[in-house]
Amino acid sequence: AQVIETLVPGGFDNPIFTAHAFAYDVSGRAGLVIGDGMLSYLENIPKPNTVPFNVALEAKIGSMVGWHLQHIKFGVKNILPTDALNNEVEYQHSSLFADVLGTYYVAHPKGGKLRGNDVCEHYLTYARSTGTTLCDTETSSSTVLLTSEQKECAAIWAIRWAWIDNALTNENETGVASLEELRDRFDARYERIKAVDRVETCPEFTSIECVLYREGSK
Repeated sequence: AQVIETLVPGGFDNPIFTAHAFAYDVSGRAGLVIGDGMLSYLENIPKPNTVPFNVALEAKIGSMVGWHLQHIKFGVKNILPTDALNNEVEYQHSSLFADVLGTYYVAHPKGGKLRGNDVCEHYLTYARSTGTTLCDTETSSSTVLLTSEQKECAAIWAIRWAWIDNALTNENETGVASLEELRDRFDARYERIKAVDRVETCPEFTSIECVLYREGSK
């Protein structure tokens, strides 16, 4: 805290803290910072009462942990959207995989345990709200980095894998994929996620799927 107050203009009142959320790892000590402005945003995504706050908060924390895991396991840098134009391809891949890791955790019965409408409806509403567009104030132009549809496709794909892996739980299987397994699956399906392949990669959930999951294993 003393280092932040010394090095960052305005200390904890700086917009980098109030309007953002990020993970950090300094000298072996890891943590998450979620600003009050970000919390206020999560309470109103995309409008009040559409996404329950607990669902939006779990989703955001999951994504931040996803970024952090990529950093400590694979050396991936936590790229801000404002820096993404310098390496758009890397940002798209890392951002979608961070979302996949967070989604897999919150939807897995051994993780965040979101169920029924929370995962089939509210979580996907949140995912759609996180499409990323970068605006250039100097040229008045904008660049779409990730669409709402791509974000939703990644979430649906990850949720289904969480359900599938859990269904395979037995005395020899934990029912939870390793980080490396998830990355390999993601890389193999990445281009189809970006293309929003609704046939094989991210078909919309059926009402039966959501009912079965709501009544399935806890």
